[in-house]
Amino acid sequence: MRRELAGDGHLGEQQGGIDDLGAVAAQDGGQDGAGGDVDGGRQLLLYQRWVADRLAVVRNCEHRQLRQLLQRFDTWHVSRRLRTKAAREPLGQSRVGYARNRISQAASLGERLCRRGLGLRRQPCALWHDVPPPGTFPDVPGGIQRERTRRSGGAVRSQGVRMTTEQSTPTTAQVAMTLAAIAATAATPRPSGETLAEQQKRMFLGVGQQLANPSLATGTDWNLLWLALSPGNANMAYLAANRSANAFAVVLRGTVAEVTDLLEDLDVGTVVPFTAVGTPSAPVFVSKGAMEAFSQVVTMSTAGITLVQALAAALADASPNPTVHVIGHSLGGCIATMVAPYLQTQAWPQSTVQFGLHTFAAPTAGGTDFAAYVDSLNWVANVRHFNTWDLVPQAWTSLDNAKKWYPAPGPAANDQVNAVITALAALPGPHGYAQPGNADQLHPDYQSDYDHVLIKSTVQDFMGQVAYQHANSTYLGLLGAADVPSGPVVRGIVGDVGNAGSVVVIAGSGFDPGATVDFGTVPCQNPVISSDGNSVTVRAPAGVGVVAVRVTTTLGTSPAVPFGQFAYDGPAPVTLTGLTPPSGAKGDPIVITGIDFDSDAQVYFGDNPSPSVQINLTGEPSALVAIVPDPSTGVGKPATVDVTVLSNGYSSPPGPAAEFTYEKS
Repeated sequence: MRRELAGDGHLGEQQGGIDDLGAVAAQDGGQDGAGGDVDGGRQLLLYQRWVADRLAVVRNCEHRQLRQLLQRFDTWHVSRRLRTKAAREPLGQSRVGYARNRISQAASLGERLCRRGLGLRRQPCALWHDVPPPGTFPDVPGGIQRERTRRSGGAVRSQGVRMTTEQSTPTTAQVAMTLAAIAATAATPRPSGETLAEQQKRMFLGVGQQLANPSLATGTDWNLLWLALSPGNANMAYLAANRSANAFAVVLRGTVAEVTDLLEDLDVGTVVPFTAVGTPSAPVFVSKGAMEAFSQVVTMSTAGITLVQALAAALADASPNPTVHVIGHSLGGCIATMVAPYLQTQAWPQSTVQFGLHTFAAPTAGGTDFAAYVDSLNWVANVRHFNTWDLVPQAWTSLDNAKKWYPAPGPAANDQVNAVITALAALPGPHGYAQPGNADQLHPDYQSDYDHVLIKSTVQDFMGQVAYQHANSTYLGLLGAADVPSGPVVRGIVGDVGNAGSVVVIAGSGFDPGATVDFGTVPCQNPVISSDGNSVTVRAPAGVGVVAVRVTTTLGTSPAVPFGQFAYDGPAPVTLTGLTPPSGAKGDPIVITGIDFDSDAQVYFGDNPSPSVQINLTGEPSALVAIVPDPSTGVGKPATVDVTVLSNGYSSPPGPAAEFTYEKS
């Protein structure tokens, strides 16, 4: 079932399964000028034959049920994505290999669950449901780079055409953005609690692990020298060295927050003088929030050693004429525009230190005088890279432009979105802001890279698309650099109802040796991690209520997801996985699929209850048929609403799979 397993698109019945899809793929691949290619169709057919052979050898206590589940997973999730990709550009072997790997992992997990006597019930339908963090793609094993529109050598290349990402020497922008993305490592504290020192230690290990990854643009050239975290996990900075290039990188990370919260935290309605750089020829001002973040960064320390002290020690051992690159993404980039000139004013062991400033997706910190002052300094590079369709770097000079976003296929800004943008644009009050640095515009063609799920005209989809366009992974892709491995991701659990001591199997990815598991804020003891890192088995700790099951490693903490909940003493959490069709008018019947619906289920379209709900609890998954009620009318009422199922005391969480659009009569 397509919506059940893929979480997007339209539900439809496809008799014939793999064979029919293979034929369709071949037809799609042979259409000249339609975005497909003959080789893409051939690759799809070869993949479908491989899937058929792989499923034929599934053998376990419930092999027929597992085989059917895997076939549904492939039909509506993996093959669907391959066909979509083939319609836009040639299929690469890495993409097909990744698809095969996902099927193999799913089959291995199912067989392992059966061998342990856990069986296959409702939960496995969700085990391989793709629930990546907002704004991200699933990780590609082995650091394989995504097949997307790329940049190379500082010039924007033609859009809509697949380009190789293999380069003998990474560009400066690729290396700088990779270093910036690494700063997000372990940014979320462990749910059961850890001290600032414990999180800082975990960050140090994680950043070091990332810098040792030869598949990234940084290669193995950079070594971590120093890292510090400010109180409250507000800001982080690290210092790395590339001795062979006689280069150093000061990399900054700001507060990890939603886009609107990030912009509000800058407190741009209040300005203060930026005096940390001595006495510029004309007074310069910055926002109060930016100044507070800057102050935290330059005063925080590890073992009593501050950033300036750590850099001075590193430069004392450097060869003559070293270069220091100051780098940051998002709020980290904003802070970098203040830290870089501050470092230029310091006295260093070597008088010939050169500085470079590289920002990505950064809002501006100060006004026109601040930007002019930064640009007047001597830099080996002073570049701000920004995605055309990223809201954050529009702050605070051109936020109103976003009211015209996003072009087809959307999501188009509706009245509610425009109200949010208007409120954000008003935050500076009478103060004018300007961006320093030489502008490097990325991604002028929106259709070449956007989140294909988040396209409906709702606040949720619009802000979700904003988050995607702002993400580290998107900037890395636009620059042609490999993705930095993210932290663990929980995709589902087997045994979502129980009590203390119940055996629970957590499925997902990135479960490294040494991973810890928390049920809400309570830690688990002795987790058993599979050799492939795709599952972990635990016994539920003592607890009450419904809690999020999350995994923490040196690279990060998994986000809470609907399919990763555990209910003490039941009933099981309710989740909506699809609507068929996802649009219609009053009186239309809509099929709603999901997990753990019960006989008391009620359905709401926005605020309005469905007048009739038919319940079918015999299928896998459970399903409802609800009649569409009257829409809410009036100024500012959206055409797209969230469908909510109330059952067993739960309400299903919102999301793209739960969005319904009223069609105009």
